[in-house]
Amino acid sequence: MRIIYFAFLLGLQLFALIPTHAQRKQLISGNFSAMRLEEIVAAVEKQSTYRFYYNPAWTDTLNAKLTSQGEPVEDVLTKLFDGTNFHFAFGPVNQIFITRERPILTEL
Repeated sequence: MRIIYFAFLLGLQLFALIPTHAQRKQLISGNFSAMRLEEIVAAVEKQSTYRFYYNPAWTDTLNAKLTSQGEPVEDVLTKLFDGTNFHFAFGPVNQIFITRERPILTEL
């Protein structure tokens, strides 16, 4: 199982080498206070072309306390996960991967 997990993360790292800086300019607005991650993901996906990939069992206790007014997705996620053991990385085709404890390295 660990080998499959390692291969999956390695594959994600390879995809992350493709430049995606321009994709991160999509702006997000909303009051995300007292919302679960599933609700925040739905709101961001509705306002953008991004799709999130994560394990819902990891995030069931994460509740947000944040508002956003026309901020880039990267800034919103940085504020959301600040002070937690969650990390995020952008994939090559409007993908956002959320991990717990171990970040996905997007640059070598």
